[in-house]
Amino acid sequence: MYFIGILGVIFGCLLVPKITVSADADAILNLTEVNKTVMINQNDKSIDTLPWGTNGYITLGQSSSFMGKVVTITQESSNYAYSPELKGWIDKKGIDEVTSTNIKGTIQNAGYTIDALPWYDGVKNLSNTTDHLNEAVTVSAKNGSYYYVANLGWIDKKAFNPSVQQKVDDTPNSNTDTGKQCQMANVNLSATVKGDGKTIDSLPWGNAGFQNVSQSNDFAGQHVKLTLESGDYVYSPELKGWIDKKGLTFDLSNKTSWPFDKAYTGSFEDGQEFGDTGYNRGGQPDPYFHDGFDFGSVIYGAGSQFKSVTAGKVIYTGIYARWSGAVIVVQAPDGNQVMYQEFSSDMQDVFVKTGDTVESGQVIGRMTGPHLHIGITSKDWQASLADAYNPQGPWIDPIAYIQNHLS
Repeated sequence: MYFIGILGVIFGCLLVPKITVSADADAILNLTEVNKTVMINQNDKSIDTLPWGTNGYITLGQSSSFMGKVVTITQESSNYAYSPELKGWIDKKGIDEVTSTNIKGTIQNAGYTIDALPWYDGVKNLSNTTDHLNEAVTVSAKNGSYYYVANLGWIDKKAFNPSVQQKVDDTPNSNTDTGKQCQMANVNLSATVKGDGKTIDSLPWGNAGFQNVSQSNDFAGQHVKLTLESGDYVYSPELKGWIDKKGLTFDLSNKTSWPFDKAYTGSFEDGQEFGDTGYNRGGQPDPYFHDGFDFGSVIYGAGSQFKSVTAGKVIYTGIYARWSGAVIVVQAPDGNQVMYQEFSSDMQDVFVKTGDTVESGQVIGRMTGPHLHIGITSKDWQASLADAYNPQGPWIDPIAYIQNHLS
C-alpha cells in the first residue's frame, strides 16, 4: 500500500462546506448564487424541479403560463436558472435579463398598446392605455424603451410623463452574481418519510431563493427515492423537493454499490488488485499479498467523489497513519467493516464523521490521490491491519463482495 497526497481546491456554500469540485461532471450539479431580474420571453420551455435532465428532475409546468412575466432568479447552473416565483428551474434561453425598478406613477397618455412582451410586430396585445388613463401604477422593470407593470403588462415609456421616465431610466441595473458556489452530488438512495414536521423545499433549506413546497407530514410512511445530496439535505423526485435527512428513515439493507458512477468492468490501473501481487517490496513476504483493491484515478477521475459501497455506521474518520492518509471505516449490516484509505491526505476530503449512518451509494469522500484503496475485513479493522499481507487473514476480495451484493 502507498499514498501520495494531492491537495485540491475546495468550494463551499452555506449548507455544504465540504462538498468539493469533482472531475466527473455527471456526478456534480454546480450552482452559483445570483440576484437578477429577468423576463420570461419564450413559451416553449419547461419549468422543472431541477435543471432539465438532472437525475430525478420533475416537470412542474411550462413557460407559456408565465409569458412576459418578470421574476427573480437566485441560482444558476450551466444553462439553467432557478426562480423563487416559479419554484423551479428554466432554460436560460427562455429568459432575458431586465432592470428592476420600483417607480410609482400614472398612465397619462392614451393610444399605446399594453402587450405581453415589449412590443414587436405580432406580439400579443393585452389592452390599451386608453382604458387605464390616470391609473396609478408601479413600474417594476424596464427593458429598453418599455416599462413593465405587473398587473397590466409591458407599456411604451411614452405613455408616462417625463418625470416618471427620468426616474425609471435613471435606475441602475442591479443584477449581480454573488460568486457564492454550491454543489450537489448524485446519490442512489432510498428512505421512508418519517412525517415529523420537516419542510420539503424547492432548494436545500437556507439556499438563496428556497421556497416551501409541502410538508413531510403529507408523505408520512411513504417510501421514496433520493437522487441528489447537499450537506444535510437530499432531493426526492416523489417529494418534488428537498428534505432534511433527519426527516427520513434510511434503508440499511445489505445491498452494495460501486464507489464511483462508473461500475468496475475489469479494467485496472494506478495501484494493485486484491490478492497475491507478484511484487517484491522488501521487508514483507515476497511476493506479497495485497489486502484490498485500488480504484485508480485515471479510470475513475482525479478529484472525483466516491460513495460508500455498503450501508452502515461510520465507526472511524481521521488521519490514521502517514501511509494511509485520511481513513473512513464503515461497519456494514452484515458485520464486515469497510476501510477507505489512500484517497487523500486532507480531512477536508472526508464528507462524513464518526457516528454517522450512511446508505449504500451515499457520497462520503473525495479522491485526490492516485487511487482509492478499499479493504473489507470480517474482523476489527485495526486488528486486521496486522494481517495486511496474510493471504489467510480476514480480508475479503472487495470486487467479489460488491458484485455479490449488488441490488
